[in-house]
Amino acid sequence: MLEVKHNNHSREQLKEQLREIERQGYRLHEQQTLQQLKRYQKLVQSYISVVVQDGYELQQRFGLSHNGHSKQYTIVSQINDAVTLLGEEVLHQEDRRLHILEQVDYIRGLLLDLHG
Repeated sequence: MLEVKHNNHSREQLKEQLREIERQGYRLHEQQTLQQLKRYQKLVQSYISVVVQDGYELQQRFGLSHNGHSKQYTIVSQINDAVTLLGEEVLHQEDRRLHILEQVDYIRGLLLDLHG
């Protein structure tokens, strides 16, 4: 669950950002271009910034990840890794359509996990 620290972004605005990420993910699936990839990456990074830094605070979760880091850090790291992998796939055009769609869905799931 998210707790509002500032009134900069409402829950509805965050939901709309997630919907836009999802729409852009499907655009990227259909048009695997550098332009579509950059737009997708920008939307994901903007969302992470809002959730982690710009006005929302994640509820504390008990326990640490297997390597001692907080879960929030682990999820953000997983998102960044997945977006990097997605970029490599678009640029190298390997297993294009199916795997890119799988990555888009995976990133969406991680973004949802980020805020509970």
